[in-house]
Amino acid sequence: MNAAEKKVLMLAYFFPPLGGGGVQRTSKFVKYLPDSGWTPVVVTVKEGAYWVRDRTLQEELPPGLDVERTSSPSVFGVLRFIPGGGMKRGKAAEGAGGKRSGAMFSLLRKLSSFFLVPDQYVGWVPFAVAAAVRCMKRHTISVLYSTSSPDSTHLAAMVVKRLYGKPWIADFRDPWTERLTFHAPTPFHRGLHGFLEGRVVRCANGVVCTSEETVRDFMKKYPLIPRDKFVVITNGFDPDDLREEVPLREEFTITHTGNLTGKRNCFDFLEGLKIFLEERPEARAKTKVFFIGPRDRENELRAAQHGLLDVVAFQDSLPHNECVRLQLSSHVLLLIEHQSRRGALIYPAKVFEYVASGRPVLALVPEGPASRFVRDTGAGKVLSTSSPTAISEAVSSFFSAYEAGKPLGGAKDRTALTPYERPRLTRELARLLDELRARQSARHSV
Repeated sequence: MNAAEKKVLMLAYFFPPLGGGGVQRTSKFVKYLPDSGWTPVVVTVKEGAYWVRDRTLQEELPPGLDVERTSSPSVFGVLRFIPGGGMKRGKAAEGAGGKRSGAMFSLLRKLSSFFLVPDQYVGWVPFAVAAAVRCMKRHTISVLYSTSSPDSTHLAAMVVKRLYGKPWIADFRDPWTERLTFHAPTPFHRGLHGFLEGRVVRCANGVVCTSEETVRDFMKKYPLIPRDKFVVITNGFDPDDLREEVPLREEFTITHTGNLTGKRNCFDFLEGLKIFLEERPEARAKTKVFFIGPRDRENELRAAQHGLLDVVAFQDSLPHNECVRLQLSSHVLLLIEHQSRRGALIYPAKVFEYVASGRPVLALVPEGPASRFVRDTGAGKVLSTSSPTAISEAVSSFFSAYEAGKPLGGAKDRTALTPYERPRLTRELARLLDELRARQSARHSV
């Protein structure tokens, strides 16, 4: 094999022009892998398969990228046709996701969990396998790569590995059975998920996780699997996304970008904000809070109940570059995760982008890799128990600094963030690809 034959077949459900946080990791790998001599070939879904879109992300993909797009039956497509209970698309054709009924979404998820394993996207597996076979016929593929969620993507990759015998990397952006939204309706279903998870972890030649915590979780469940099979490649940020100089907004501005769901909601923050405004009424006319992105509509209802809609604005998803611009113009960036053991395993890409922006972060997250990263970089305040009183005090301290014209904080040591730059993280993936390719070549030469 020569360098021109270094091709990786990447199976990723979430890929541009789909939008949202789950797209960034794979799209940045695809952007930077050619710098390490690897040509990606992508299998993904057609544009209508998800409710959040961002066509601007396609602009940074390598020219000539071979992308095979397939249909993907999903139970959540039903939401589009339920009046008042489904998904509202914001500028949707241009890539915005709006709001949905959290109760309806949760009901569909629970009902589908009885029949669709491992997840509601399992209908994509035969389409993904067929598309991968077509790609294998067109290209000399050295390594397979799949990324979850959805976990069904790994099942498709496992079939392709069985068919062609190529080495395979399973990338877990999120845990499987310890994911925040994981729900097994019966012990039988939990056992089936565990069986499938175990098959994937054992069959893959390399398992990539975003944190040591997720690796330890896997090792507890599968102690006979060698530790060196697991590789940590964290999420990160792209310096190209943060080069623009953006002035701060005149109003004291707190911004959250990303999903707000039933478990990852802003209820505690809204209660803390209400206390802050009651204790400092003069701040009301000077304060603005933005929640940008897909959300369950219950978040807006809670804001209305607290009488906060003159201060708090909910907006449908924006293109990623516009989200970054709003982050850079904000005084404080808000990070929210569910206060639970599962929530502690989440290490979102958003926290890296937040910290790299230089703006202070208010992190309402459990103790885990995200809270540790914010503390270690000195990027802001961490509240590992979402006490509304503590939230109010934190907001008040930021507001006092804003009024006094003093620095509000934020990470100052940019060199500490270098390991989390997307080009560097992609080089780590490329090294793993090279290693698996070399092992395969050595076996064939014997």
